[in-house]
Amino acid sequence: MTLRHEGAAFIGGGLLIGLGGIGYLAAIGALDALLESARVTSSYTRLTYNVDDFTSLMRTSLGFRWGQWWLLAVIVALWPLLRWRGGADDERRAEWRTVGLWALAALVIMLVQARGFDYHWLPLLPPLALVAGDSLRRLSDWVGETVGRAQHAAPLQYTSVFIAVGLLVYMTARIWPTALPFITGQESRVAYYGHFQGGEFIADESWRVSEYLRERVVPGDSLFIWGFRPEVYYLTGLNPATRFIFQFPLIADWYPREWRQENVDVLWAALPPYVLVMQVDYMPFVTGRHEDSHELLLEYTALSDWLNFNYERDTEIGNFLIWRRKPAPT
Repeated sequence: MTLRHEGAAFIGGGLLIGLGGIGYLAAIGALDALLESARVTSSYTRLTYNVDDFTSLMRTSLGFRWGQWWLLAVIVALWPLLRWRGGADDERRAEWRTVGLWALAALVIMLVQARGFDYHWLPLLPPLALVAGDSLRRLSDWVGETVGRAQHAAPLQYTSVFIAVGLLVYMTARIWPTALPFITGQESRVAYYGHFQGGEFIADESWRVSEYLRERVVPGDSLFIWGFRPEVYYLTGLNPATRFIFQFPLIADWYPREWRQENVDVLWAALPPYVLVMQVDYMPFVTGRHEDSHELLLEYTALSDWLNFNYERDTEIGNFLIWRRKPAPT
């Protein structure tokens, strides 16, 4: 099969999946929802389609990727040299072209989203891992041949073991210093979670808030979070009081305005025992606004009125402002 045929097959497969998925959604009556999703997503993505924002986000994103994937990147970078030295695998040429198309498609998907969030990079990980695996195989062969020409195959086996042990030691050194104290009971869960922070997201705050709520609610209760911390729903086992599990569809101008009233109408019926209002969660690259959720609440008059009428400030944990439902009048 020629490269042209492989490319055509790759593109044809993508079109078949894409058009087939659209056809299926149309068949079940969800085409309007798909079109609305495409519209709001395009407006969201367009926020960072400018040189300054795109450059800033990519610089930050690449810094994080290098911190996590630097060893993988180095091994992948060795692949062309090792492949040139050892010769191409003609019988696998087609397979490697497919891996290359896979990596190119994943890179384009990441760049089109213009954010560089961690999970935007994940489609690139499998093809990079395949290339790194072949690079290590070639490196093992080369070292084994160079060192052990007079000693037959033994050095080649030792080289493979050495590389495997080296990678295992590297992984252990990266993971275990943080995980071992928690696993062995020398560190509390809150202290362990305190090692993990990304922007305004601080894992131990989420855990402490979840513990606070679990002690005061019963199974089947609901919760409303005005902000972007949906992990608390999972950690507490509480049901979202409305379908809006984070705030930005109720803030950004490109989302339907009627959603704001729908949200408040459902909340009047649900009246969850607790409401969480976030502060210091600035997300201009998502909402197009530079205020945090606490400040934006003041502009959302219907929601602010509902909150002040039915709830009172209870406590504050980190960036979480916790509101408790007022007792029913006697």
